[in-house]
Amino acid sequence: MTDSAGMVAQLLAAAAAPQRAADPEKDWPRVLALFQQAALEEKSAVLRQLVDLHALKNRCMDAASHDLRGDVAAIRGFSELLGAELPPESSGQEYVAVITGLATKLLVAMHDLLDFRLIEEGGFVLHRREGDLTELLRRCLAGWTPVATAHGCTVHEELAAVPPCFFDAGRLEQVVEQLLEFVVQGAPTDSSVRVRLAVVGGRAEFVLEDAGPAVSEAELAQWFLPAGGPNLSLARRIVESHYGTLTVANLPCQGRRFSFTIPVHT
Repeated sequence: MTDSAGMVAQLLAAAAAPQRAADPEKDWPRVLALFQQAALEEKSAVLRQLVDLHALKNRCMDAASHDLRGDVAAIRGFSELLGAELPPESSGQEYVAVITGLATKLLVAMHDLLDFRLIEEGGFVLHRREGDLTELLRRCLAGWTPVATAHGCTVHEELAAVPPCFFDAGRLEQVVEQLLEFVVQGAPTDSSVRVRLAVVGGRAEFVLEDAGPAVSEAELAQWFLPAGGPNLSLARRIVESHYGTLTVANLPCQGRRFSFTIPVHT
C-alpha cells in the first residue's frame, strides 16, 4: 500500500470511529481533501515513471541508430562499388540497385529516429549554406532511378537551373530521399514518375508527381502526423525551417503531387 493510500485508510477509519460519527460534516471534507492529495501524489509518481521511461527510450534509440547506421552505410557503399564493377548490361545490376535502395531506406529511417529525438529535446539545428539545389536533386535521383527501374517505373526529369539557395544539404536531401522512396516504392508497374525543378514566384519549387491512387483529404492530413502514412511530419518541419512549404495533393485525373518550395538567393 502506498503512503497516500495509507493516509486515506487512516482518515476513513477515523471518520468511521464512534467519536466522529456524530459530526460527519466536519470529517468527510477532510476525507475528500486527503483523497485529492493522494490522487495528486499518484499522478506525480506516474509522471516520474513516464519521464524515466522516456529517457530510457532515447538511450535505446541512440544506441540502436548509431550502431546500425554505420553498418547499413557500409552495406550501401559496398553495393555501389559492386555495381560499378559489374557490366552495365549485367542482370546483377538490378539486384545491386535493390540492395542500394533498401540500404538507403534504412538509413533514412534511422536518421528520422534521431531527428525526432532532437525535435523533442529542442535540439533541431540547421546548418544552412549557399548551394546548388539542382545538383542536390541530381545526386538523389542518381540513387533512386535504378530502384525505380527495378520496380518497373520510369523517371522523367525536368530539372531547370535555379539561382543559388541557402539550405542545409543533409536535411534537404533527407526530405527528397523520403519523398522519392515513398513514390518509387509505391509506384504501379509500367507507370511514370515526373520530377521537376523550376523557379516560381521567386522561390525554387520541387515537384514530384506519380500515378498512385487518389487519397482522401482526411488521409492526406494523417500523412503529416508522426504515426500516419508515410510520416511527412519531419519532412514538413525541415522544409518550414528553410522558410518553405511542403504540400501533397491529388492530381485532377490520376496520381498525387508532392511539392516543396524554398526561397532562392538573389
